[in-house]
Amino acid sequence: MKNMIQRTPFLLIAFALLIFLNPAFSQSNASTTFKCVVLGSGGGIEENNLSAYLLASKNSNDFICLDAGTVYTGIAQAEKMGNFNNVFVPSGDNITKTAFIFRELIKGYLISHAHLDHVAGLVIASPALKHSNIYGSAQTIDFLKNNIFDWETWPNFTDDGSGLKLNVLSYKTLIPKQIQNIENTGFKVTSFMVSHQEPYTSTAFLIDSFGNYVLYLGDTGADEIEGSGHLGEIWNFIAPIIREGRLSAIFMECSYPDQQPETQLFGHLTPKLFFAELENLAKITDMENFHEALRGIPVIVTGIKPSWKEADENKYLIYKQLLLKNKLGVKIIIPEQGQLIEF
Repeated sequence: MKNMIQRTPFLLIAFALLIFLNPAFSQSNASTTFKCVVLGSGGGIEENNLSAYLLASKNSNDFICLDAGTVYTGIAQAEKMGNFNNVFVPSGDNITKTAFIFRELIKGYLISHAHLDHVAGLVIASPALKHSNIYGSAQTIDFLKNNIFDWETWPNFTDDGSGLKLNVLSYKTLIPKQIQNIENTGFKVTSFMVSHQEPYTSTAFLIDSFGNYVLYLGDTGADEIEGSGHLGEIWNFIAPIIREGRLSAIFMECSYPDQQPETQLFGHLTPKLFFAELENLAKITDMENFHEALRGIPVIVTGIKPSWKEADENKYLIYKQLLLKNKLGVKIIIPEQGQLIEF
């Protein structure tokens, strides 16, 4: 009890910082292009709230799912919060709205890498799916094919790989830096390799909706730690898009607070590394005026890992560190499961 009382002032102060220092605490905007429903916002250890984000154009319900750690449970939570009130189940369909959204409205899954906290929701719920596509790098798809949908870990609900193929899911291999269509949507995607504790890799997705863009970074380490230069390649690619005012948002992970030793990051970011990378992007975008280059761009912070001590303590510590380091004026958004974000 004493420990909880001692923590309470810290949590209240951090929450106050979140509200008063962050201009993006309220995200609704009449000029937005995209909408995102947060199905899962955490980086573990809670299996009911793992990385998964539904993305659609603002006036569409044709969603793609960016990673799939928690899917069905996240849809149910978002529905409970009223964030699918514009979705109607056709008369005669004897299924719940949650099931309808899951089966009919998700047009494809973009999987950054095959770690369980990014695929578990898709795997577990695959018996209930209608046909859908999995988009990922060759490494991601090979891992799913050989280690998940292999009739040992899980039945093969895909159209390739071991044993009987149940043909519920189709693999679509993304070629790095090549524009590819996402079927049954108005989206196009360009993928990039990122480091996730070398030599393992993850993927970043640049989503294009008629000339407006969202960048989603899967789990990634900083270039200075990983020694790869992968993020620098992405920054160079998207800098012209930012200069033209066509980047709507960035999804970027920040798993640990700054107290985490660099030897124990395991291919993740801290607030210090998070803003070091964003500063690199800002300088590539506008070296002479880099403090203003990213101002106002929403950055959705993904993959925050809960503390072993008190679940909220780690989260609010990371919030506080991010907000206090935000010299670039980006709009820090801390997503919550079930939330609707427009940008």
